[in-house]
Amino acid sequence: MPLVFLTIRKVIHRLSRGQCLGCVVLALASATWSSAQAADPLAGLQAASDAAEAALRDGELQIADSRYREALREGWLVIGGLDAAERRWAAAATAFEHAASATVHPRQGLLSLALVHIQTGRAPDAAQILTRLVARDKSDIESRRLLAQALAASGQPAEAVQELEEAAATA
Repeated sequence: MPLVFLTIRKVIHRLSRGQCLGCVVLALASATWSSAQAADPLAGLQAASDAAEAALRDGELQIADSRYREALREGWLVIGGLDAAERRWAAAATAFEHAASATVHPRQGLLSLALVHIQTGRAPDAAQILTRLVARDKSDIESRRLLAQALAASGQPAEAVQELEEAAATA
């Protein structure tokens, strides 16, 4: 079993005994958030914008539309990240909802929204979002790990451990 799963499993086991649930979930969510963010948060926005402009110059209007939507998603992710960094949770949640609905690829917006829900005590809402993501892709280890965090924060440590064990089996 990979080390990250063993570590999270130990944390969840301790949580099941009532030890500082909020503190640990906050730390785990923050660690996931930091690793998910690119070194240059504007790189994705710039790349999508450049691709849209190139498609537009080539007369590929449908491709340009798709790339502009990606740029829009990337912009909402940056705005949401800035709001989250300032602990403006409601604004961050709204931005991540917009990011999730900007394209047909809502994963990063939904992951970020789930993190906001965990941070703000709405772990059951996060678990609902993450359950849908995991159902779409059982091999999505990041979503499964975050789902385990949401389940633990929702008072379901046994389900959290089960999710981690299943994720480890697919890793």
